[in-house]
Amino acid sequence: MGGPDAVRVKAHSLTGTDEEEIIAVGATPSSVRNMEAIVLRVRLISGDSVDVTYEDRDAGSQVEVIDHVVSTLSEAAGMLRCRHGDRLVVLYARGVAAVEVAPRGAVL
Repeated sequence: MGGPDAVRVKAHSLTGTDEEEIIAVGATPSSVRNMEAIVLRVRLISGDSVDVTYEDRDAGSQVEVIDHVVSTLSEAAGMLRCRHGDRLVVLYARGVAAVEVAPRGAVL
């Protein structure tokens, strides 16, 4: 399945095996849209801070990503799927006290 023009990505599953996934049949790497990513320093209501990366494949710019983060975390039941290194982290709005945004790299 997929043919010679399919874009393939190797993914590491939680079971520890490498799996190959077809992203888009007939697409070339240059036609696959890049995800917009931002680094967030999140201060939790406990007082702890954590840096996470949030990516949005539907956003056209980093401003749209920031708007999505703010609107999601302003909802009582809002949650964001983020990354901390290789780990998936789910941020729940009820546990977030403040968020700082940096477009690239760690927040200093």
